[in-house]
Amino acid sequence: MAEGQIRIGAISLCFTHIRTPEGQRILASARHQRIRPLCSCAQSSPPLYVRKTGFLSVARMPGTRQLHSSLCPFSKEYLSDLDAHDLLVNESGAPAMRGGLFAGPCALQELWKAAELHIWRSSFKHRSWALIRRRLLAALVDIKTTIASTANERIFIPEPFNDATPESATIALRQFLEGCSMVDTRGYVIAPVKAVYLEQSVPVLVLRHLPRTRILVRELPPPPALHCMAILRVFAFDGKVYGSDVEYLAVTEDSWLPTASGQHALRVLELAAAGANFQIDLPFINEGGACTPLKSTVGQI
Repeated sequence: MAEGQIRIGAISLCFTHIRTPEGQRILASARHQRIRPLCSCAQSSPPLYVRKTGFLSVARMPGTRQLHSSLCPFSKEYLSDLDAHDLLVNESGAPAMRGGLFAGPCALQELWKAAELHIWRSSFKHRSWALIRRRLLAALVDIKTTIASTANERIFIPEPFNDATPESATIALRQFLEGCSMVDTRGYVIAPVKAVYLEQSVPVLVLRHLPRTRILVRELPPPPALHCMAILRVFAFDGKVYGSDVEYLAVTEDSWLPTASGQHALRVLELAAAGANFQIDLPFINEGGACTPLKSTVGQI
């Protein structure tokens, strides 16, 4: 059986060609003629159907997951549509990577630096999430203007959670994701991490200020600290939110200063408590060249 292909009548179509103009033409014709695509992963040829979510794609028929090969994306309990699969895995089978403004391995650290959130002055007492959010949004505007990026991207940074209107954050994220799907735009979320756990073997990420949204991911590394930020690419399908390529940045609580380790965080907090003016050197680069918060220095300013 041919993995990664569907059959529509006498036509075979690779998963990776579905979004091409020819693939969209074939799916449009099948949808118009009410021809049901068949998955080529198994001899039983499990049936699929054509659906439209900003563009045409194919989805698994309800109750047919067990009919697909274990290597087929439609066999995954939490992936019923190739839109979600495309978000989590690229054409080569590797995890999807960020692009455009967030193509580098140190996206959060660079953003923190652009927002000057790595700087602490003795006059500071406390930095709220509302302040952090304003700084990040202003920095993103400056970065887009400076880099002149042509990337088709949108960024969502949630407002502080309000107990009086608990659904407002969920509604705002849903509207953001719907807007991304309508114009085929990459969507990113930047927010503090609330929890990471497994639900029926599926990694789930919950973000602060979005406590009612569960983000399902293909792979999810554990956060480096209890208090940390995350950036990830997101996609919505069938009432669920999927995420990929999560990057973390450990930060101190209240002051939101970036930290490289527990010992480094203690040193940062000691300096802040002593009324020092200082900045933290960014990015944190390990010996292999990867951007992970393993070591840094604290410099006086």
